Amino acid sequence: MVDNKQPVGGAIEIGGDVGAGAAIGPGASVNAENIAGRDVNKAGRDLTIQNIVNLYIQGLHKLPVDYGSGIRNFLREYTGIGGERVPFGGREEELAKLDDWWQNEQSPAYALLVAEAGRGKSALLVQWAAQMTAREWAEVIFIPISIRFQTNSQTAVFATLAARLSELHGESFSDKSIQMSAEEYGLLSRGLLEKPLPDGKRLLIILDGLDEASGWQPGPHLFPPRLPPDIKLITSARVHGRTDKQGWLNQLHWHKGRAYDLTLPFLSRQGVADVLVQMGNPLDALATELDVVSTLYRLSEGDPLLVRLYVEQLLAQMARLQSNQEIVAWLETAEPGLGGYFEGWWRDQRQLWGKESPLREQATQAFFTLLSVALGPLNQADVQALLPTLNTWILEEIVESLGRLVIGDGREQAFTFNHPRLGYYFYGRLGDGEKRIWEQRFVAYGEQTLNTLRTDKKQETTPSAYVIRHYTAHLNRAQAADSAFDVLVCQEWAEAWNALEGTYAGFLADIGQVREKATARHDLEMVIWCDLCRSSITTLSSNIPPNLFVQAVTHDLISPRQALVIVRQTASPEHQSKVLTLLAPQLPAKQQAAVLAEALAAASQIGAEGARANALRALAPHLPLRLLTKALTAARQIGNKRLRVNTLRALAPYLPAEQEAAVLAEALIAARQIGAE
Repeated sequence: MVDNKQPVGGAIEIGGDVGAGAAIGPGASVNAENIAGRDVNKAGRDLTIQNIVNLYIQGLHKLPVDYGSGIRNFLREYTGIGGERVPFGGREEELAKLDDWWQNEQSPAYALLVAEAGRGKSALLVQWAAQMTAREWAEVIFIPISIRFQTNSQTAVFATLAARLSELHGESFSDKSIQMSAEEYGLLSRGLLEKPLPDGKRLLIILDGLDEASGWQPGPHLFPPRLPPDIKLITSARVHGRTDKQGWLNQLHWHKGRAYDLTLPFLSRQGVADVLVQMGNPLDALATELDVVSTLYRLSEGDPLLVRLYVEQLLAQMARLQSNQEIVAWLETAEPGLGGYFEGWWRDQRQLWGKESPLREQATQAFFTLLSVALGPLNQADVQALLPTLNTWILEEIVESLGRLVIGDGREQAFTFNHPRLGYYFYGRLGDGEKRIWEQRFVAYGEQTLNTLRTDKKQETTPSAYVIRHYTAHLNRAQAADSAFDVLVCQEWAEAWNALEGTYAGFLADIGQVREKATARHDLEMVIWCDLCRSSITTLSSNIPPNLFVQAVTHDLISPRQALVIVRQTASPEHQSKVLTLLAPQLPAKQQAAVLAEALAAASQIGAEGARANALRALAPHLPLRLLTKALTAARQIGNKRLRVNTLRALAPYLPAEQEAAVLAEALIAARQIGAE
């Protein structure tokens, strides 16, 4: 292992295509090129960037929903694909602060990075995570809470965290045989977070983008009050509305030094030059050209998103720009800020489009507007349903001309802006009337999808994933009537959510909103209907036969920890007691007593005396003496004498001889009383 006390600022050398000993220091950009090549370190790992990305999704294939692809695409967006360079630089100070936080044993276990949209939070954390892995300073769990890459649901976040933690702890894990809810994933994760990794390994957890959480609210329930000494966690969030850094600290209950907080300033002029250096040939030569750097700095105002947009556009223009003077002249045609960038972009596009410019521009503007109103990525079918004028041929031409402003192909990966701030920009340019018209378009699309779900009993069409995830949010933004929400309380909507996410968590969140609205208008009938739906779903795990839990654990289909989490969420004490009694012998010896105590507590809460007596008798062979004494107390509280006698007789053989005789005598007296009656 690399010594964690290595001086901050020291470069880590990793073999690469750019030459043996390519330096990766705190300020270096971890792109596909500068850790290219193969170098198996002491942990036996291949340190290509592709394999670092693969490390971050290990274990996710065991989940019923493919969250790994979204995480992989997110990481590639900030590290590059196939040798492609991604603009990043000027963050030496911030990377050094992150290193200091990690290395300092006195620093808090939690850290929070808060900054405005487009300031480079995700880029910084991705680059730092890759450096941490390359230097072997820690095992890394990286979870982007991202609307763009559809990893922002409560289920996506906690399922990913549970699967990755299980993988690193070497515990069996699968959710393909017994389904888990988002809450159960969360409980499983919290349990795993409370224990250190095996073999003294250190663990870094990065949750990027709390502000993009959808259908759930990040809060203190996310994390244990304390983490083991070898685990640290950092999360990031955007400043929005009235929620600033202090607002996020309050929301997470991270008070009085519980979290190390970082900020992310604009890039300096030297930082802009460093981005050019990190891009390599041919842009690195421009880093020493003061007029080019000064112009880029003036136009971007040190805004990392704008720096990236200009650098990517400059790279595309280098073939036709023959001198520094031409580069500066081309840059000088734009005005500072995001608005100035797009004015220049439209001007360049009009020249490229030529006589077709009016039609192309109108279609492109409509596509930009559509993406800005959308609350998540849209696939090709979504786009054409919402904008029928954009046939496949026109859509492909538009996307080809947009470069990196929009990511996705509409098929393998849905369309979305390459940064949320671009969506905010275009949405902000719409008038109130335009926003209402576009919003109604999305609401109508959702209504049509729901109607098809309810009438297409053969399920011949696959419903839009976009609509399932975002219809409720569009109804809220359109200030739709309560009746539009009420129709969501149906079996078809529940099954659509389950088919999409592998869990009913999204459906439960939707009917939670319906219930709130029904409560506000005093609609008792709808409140009861919502409660019945929630109850029917949350008790699904009670229908799993107890023996099935044991078989699933025995055959490594789920881990014992997963089984315990699931059964603890069931409402039936009888079911809990049965499953815990059967599971206890499958657990390590040091855990058995605690689980048997849970089983006994559940048995004691069973209302029906016959079922309570059966549960106590089933527990008898497994209980240690301390718990047998408590079981006797529970048995003596059974009112039915026949049941009480049979339960005492079942417990007696497992007691010490003297106590056994006393309990049998007690049972005999009760039996005689039954005969006398």
